[in-house]
Amino acid sequence: WTLMGMINYLDNEMSMQNGMAMESNGWGDVKLGGLCELASTNDGRRTHLNLGVSLPTGSIDEKSGSNTLGYGMQLGSGTWDFTPAITFLGQTDDYSWGAQFGGVLRIGENDQDYSLGNRLEASLWGARKLTDSISASAKLDYSSQSEVDGEDSRMMKTMSSALDPKSQGRDLATFGLGLN
Repeated sequence: WTLMGMINYLDNEMSMQNGMAMESNGWGDVKLGGLCELASTNDGRRTHLNLGVSLPTGSIDEKSGSNTLGYGMQLGSGTWDFTPAITFLGQTDDYSWGAQFGGVLRIGENDQDYSLGNRLEASLWGARKLTDSISASAKLDYSSQSEVDGEDSRMMKTMSSALDPKSQGRDLATFGLGLN
């Protein structure tokens, strides 16, 4: 087992098209987790199980003046979150590759009667050794975040998507190339 603990200090800033600026900063949710090797082969393949929990220590009461800031500007989720993942790795003398599948599962609602959306994540990567000190790599990441379940009644009802619980979900795919 490998054990992990993480504390976050967040510094959020948002500039609006109307010239307004908002910010929030402070400690976020504390994350605790463990990594356990499930299987290993002599030919360089391994499988790991990641299990974690996020403790609701970050504020969900951040304001700009008298207005409650949007969901993305809050410092925490306000809920206990389960963070499972499984990772597959492979390595030879010249190549390495892998995949990881996981997510964030929100448990219950916070004290403002909402929970941030669950998130599913997947990553694929591969690398090739070019010389003894240089390698090239490629990585594809995908995440899908569902919308907020419930609604924070303190948020002003405006046309801003930052305050709309039905505008918080998203699907995001990224591709990257690297030289190490």
